[in-house]
Amino acid sequence: MSNKFTLIADSTQLASFGDCPEQWNLAHQERLEKKDQNRKAMNMGSYGHVLLEKYYKSRASGENQKNALESCLVIDPDPYLQLTLEEKLLIRDKITMYVYTYTMNDFIPRDPESVELGFSRKVFEDDSRIYILEGKLDKYQHTPSLGTYNGMTSIMDHKFQMKRHDLYEKRLQFRNYAWATNSNLFVINYIRMTKKNDETTFVRKTVPFSSLELQLWEQRLIGMFRKMEVAIRLANGEYGKPEPYEHRWSSCENKYGYACAYTDICECTDQFTLNMVKETKYVKIQPWAPW
Repeated sequence: MSNKFTLIADSTQLASFGDCPEQWNLAHQERLEKKDQNRKAMNMGSYGHVLLEKYYKSRASGENQKNALESCLVIDPDPYLQLTLEEKLLIRDKITMYVYTYTMNDFIPRDPESVELGFSRKVFEDDSRIYILEGKLDKYQHTPSLGTYNGMTSIMDHKFQMKRHDLYEKRLQFRNYAWATNSNLFVINYIRMTKKNDETTFVRKTVPFSSLELQLWEQRLIGMFRKMEVAIRLANGEYGKPEPYEHRWSSCENKYGYACAYTDICECTDQFTLNMVKETKYVKIQPWAPW
């Protein structure tokens, strides 16, 4: 049996660790979530992903647009999503409008297996360690008719938003997906849940990645994994006395002005209070997995 140190992480974990190692520890090692955390936007996005997964798998199997749309709209989300009827109807209406918006120029996957495709790719391995990047692609296909990008392998990621917010085009998640699939074209597929529809409701942004960019990103990924490995080993006391994960106080307030979900824990000054806060304000959730 191999005694190699094995570290498996996805984009969510890498981004969380980059923001604050203690945030990553609480979210992905201790698996704590605040009891009153508002999951409405996340749940609505999850439901939208379920509908689009069914729609595009049907299209990739040869179903026409009308039948594929009808089959996806009968799906009801898992109970944990806790969506109201009004919220479900809003999402179904948006999906219907989305489908007809792209009637003439949609990206149809080459096969059903290319929709919601999970992946695991080795980032690095030597005699003592192995790093693995995991993730899940919304759509992975060849792009047959996109002008300059004709015939290139592309990835599409659906981004459901409650209000308009243009994401950084080469964020960590997008770089990871492009690197993992060796794809030179990434498509951000915005679907905005605003009640009023305009030219920003459905937007597709194409983002090219050069081969050199992907090569450089692999080296940066190795560096991210190595920092995570060192932090884990220090916390486990492998280099002497156990050291706590670093608190990056600059991350307590995110870019939207909201406090981190774990500030109640990090502000504790003694072990008794810390235990009480964890017990009364947080719940332990299932291990995170991208697929």
